Order: sequence, then C-alpha cells, then structure tokens
Amino acid sequence: MFGQGWAPYGKVLELTDGTLLQGAYGRRAGESLSASACLESRDRGTSWRVRAWVATPEDGKGLNYFEPLMLARSDGAVVCLLRTNGTFYLTRSDDARTWTPTEPAFAGMAAAGAVLADGTLLVAYRGIHETHVDRARDAVKPRRGRLYNARTSADGGATWDDECELDGRTAWQVGSYGMGDILHDGDAVRVVYYTSDEDQCPWIEEAVVAIE
Repeated sequence: MFGQGWAPYGKVLELTDGTLLQGAYGRRAGESLSASACLESRDRGTSWRVRAWVATPEDGKGLNYFEPLMLARSDGAVVCLLRTNGTFYLTRSDDARTWTPTEPAFAGMAAAGAVLADGTLLVAYRGIHETHVDRARDAVKPRRGRLYNARTSADGGATWDDECELDGRTAWQVGSYGMGDILHDGDAVRVVYYTSDEDQCPWIEEAVVAIE
C-alpha cells in the first residue's frame, strides 16, 4: 500500500477509541533516504493509512530512519525509537500526529521494547561491534562482544539508564542477529532473540532482565 520496500516494525498499539497504530518505514517516491511513518487503522486492521510522518529526510539531518519502535506511555503519549544504523534517535507525540524533532538517544540497532507495569520503558537491542575477519574462513566474519543489551527509562524516554549487557559472546553471523521480543509478567522479564553459532547455524536465545 505504501510502495516498494515498505515494512512494518514493532507491535500494534491500540488507542482508547479503538484506533490501531503501527510503525512502518521505507523510501518514498523520488527519495534516496528512508522515512518512518505512524500508520493507523480505524476498522480493526482491514485497511491502513498514514496517520503522520514520524521522521523524514526533510529534517535536514541526512539520516535514514529505519524500524520505528513505538511505545505507548501510561499518560497516553507515544515514544518512538528510530534506528539510524548505529545510533537510536527518539521522538515523542501526545497524539501520534505531531512529533517532536528527533534527538539522539544511545548507540545500538534493531530494538524491541515494552512498557512495564510501573511505566518504565524497557528496550533490548543489538550492540555495536568491532568486525573481525577470520582469514582462514572467509565466509565467517565474527563480531566480538556486546551481542545483545538492554536499557530502561523511568521518565518516558527523556533519559536512559546505563547499558545492561545481556549477551557478550562472539556474534558469528554479521548483520543477522539480535532481533528480539520482550515477554514480561510482573517482575519477570525475559528477552528472546536470535543469533548463530560458528557454523552459521541459527539459534533462539533467551535472557532474563533484572528490573530493580
């Protein structure tokens, strides 16, 4: 519905009036950089349209805005974390129509998120790694450390706690690991994500996040 290469990202949010919201991203006609949009459905998902552009190339920052992760705060506002291939940028909206200018939040890629019972925002994400080429096995380019991490925010995304390392092992499959999901019930918070071993065999991993 929105052109070649457009993709949804994150989970569907439901407003109090029944409207469904979904983040999506891709390149608009005639543009070389990706934009992110907030889509809406008023018929329980049968049809979708652009409710608002969340972040676009027109902001002058020269960034590709990928994978918009939208999280609904307890006060009804929506926080959106955007991947820019190395640094997450954040924007906020009280109505999912008018969004604040994007601001850098912290380093990382491919975020999953959840809002905990007390309103805390929890984000798990792929770390940034130093690439190491194994000359004996040209097909394998492992990355060392900071495979998967998490951060929390108690003030709706204005500030973020220090990074918590969930998985610091070697990542053997460059660019294809870490896309996760968060399962939370009370004080128990688990993150599931995928990675691969040295033979490029994919694995689903699980980590427990300690929330104080």
